[in-house]
Amino acid sequence: MDTRWIVGPVVGAAIGYCTNWLAIKMLFWPVRPVRLLGVRVPFTPGLIPGERGRIAKAIGRTVGAELLTSEVVGEALTTPSIRSRILSGVLDAASALRTSESTLAELLPTNRDRVRDAVAGFLQSAPVRETLSAPLRDRLARVRSNSQTLGAVVPDALFHAAQSAARRMGPEIAQAVGSFVRSERGAPVLRQLISGVVPAWGRLFLPLEAVADKISEAIARELAKPEVGQTVGEEIARSVEGLKGVRAGEAISWLGEAALEQALGASLELLASAESIDQALDTRVADVVAAIPEDTVLRLAEFAADQWEALVRGRIGHALAAVDLARIVEDKVNSLDIAAVEAIILDIAHRELAAITWLGGLIGFIMGFLAPLLAQV
Repeated sequence: MDTRWIVGPVVGAAIGYCTNWLAIKMLFWPVRPVRLLGVRVPFTPGLIPGERGRIAKAIGRTVGAELLTSEVVGEALTTPSIRSRILSGVLDAASALRTSESTLAELLPTNRDRVRDAVAGFLQSAPVRETLSAPLRDRLARVRSNSQTLGAVVPDALFHAAQSAARRMGPEIAQAVGSFVRSERGAPVLRQLISGVVPAWGRLFLPLEAVADKISEAIARELAKPEVGQTVGEEIARSVEGLKGVRAGEAISWLGEAALEQALGASLELLASAESIDQALDTRVADVVAAIPEDTVLRLAEFAADQWEALVRGRIGHALAAVDLARIVEDKVNSLDIAAVEAIILDIAHRELAAITWLGGLIGFIMGFLAPLLAQV
């Protein structure tokens, strides 16, 4: 039996397989040039280590200019799934805050004094005052020409708050009135009232100053009683209730814009006071979130998603230009270990490279079979 028909194909297959396997390995190895007697061995280092800089630059340029463009990244960041995640994130955060036992102060990243000073300065600044007063003037102008009553314009919660404050401060108001009628400013007013009531002939027999002093003492003594103070508070609260039927336009005209501006200033000063800010900071987060209606939370979530999409569309190009993706990819490729690069490529193209190796063996087998056949021709 002629062994050429066996040895030739076997040797050819082995040579073809080994040469292709070696060619693939030489893509990655050796990492550094190999020198023999001072002469660099050809094809060392391997293709990828030797041309790493040029390959990294080409990959970075391709990724930055062709793959991760501002349009591609923008579309990826504004997909319906991203919007859904933003909405669910806001709603989940609101749900978590509804059960939180922390106060607002505990959630702040800075100390209380700095927050207090920042809030006070913000509320007392001219831009804030103007921002709040401008819509107030527009609102007052519309209300002035409106026939609605205060009860239809002002929220019931504000009336309830005013009535609660009146009941709570009734004793203080009563004592303040009692102190006024006995003061140097109030006593003359009381004497003038008594003088207007007592006829001229009665003044000859009544010492008006002594009578006024006795009356002022009696008034102050009565107003100092707790039950009288409570009555005063109830009467003021009843008067506040009666304001609901007053036309809003008449009330505004009666107060005047100057008084309204003063009221706004006083309200801002009250909000900017240390006591008000501390009270707000000590409020439980759960109480604050519980006061926000569900539809408002949903609108806030929609607003957050809209703002995110607007930010991405408007600024993603500037962000990518500032980041320089091409340089990042180039530096990352240059920093990779050759073994890691080989593992990545083999993981991606394992089947294809194996097919190339076996294809070399097949071609070698065929050539080994054809060699003795052609020699007989």
